[in-house]
Amino acid sequence: MFDEYGQDAVEAWRSVWAGRDAAVITGEGSRFDLIDPLFGSLRSSTEFFSKPTDAFDDLPRLVDQVVASGLDLALLSLGPAATVAADMLAARGVQALDIGHLSASYLNVLEGAALPEEMPTARRVAAEVTAK
Repeated sequence: MFDEYGQDAVEAWRSVWAGRDAAVITGEGSRFDLIDPLFGSLRSSTEFFSKPTDAFDDLPRLVDQVVASGLDLALLSLGPAATVAADMLAARGVQALDIGHLSASYLNVLEGAALPEEMPTARRVAAEVTAK
């Protein structure tokens, strides 16, 4: 989308959550980042963290936390578990969007960063720094 539509794609995404409060669900140490060019239109965000991989068994806890927060929009970047979490949240009245590598894709196409799959996770970066 960013390749084809550039800044128009950015504005389209920003309009989805403009002025809204969102739950942001991701794995600890994730590559995901709420970069301002895409998410600066949010009124506020609250982060909810799960396991860095294989988060499926953590979904009931996560969904309960998000529902209890009262937030009616969830932005998910949680690998394959995000799709299941989105369905679980929608069934409980929360608009849920699996946005996956959206930030990394923006950075790759519009700012020349590495492909999303080539970007290090925060956990890997921390381990590399510690090892040096």
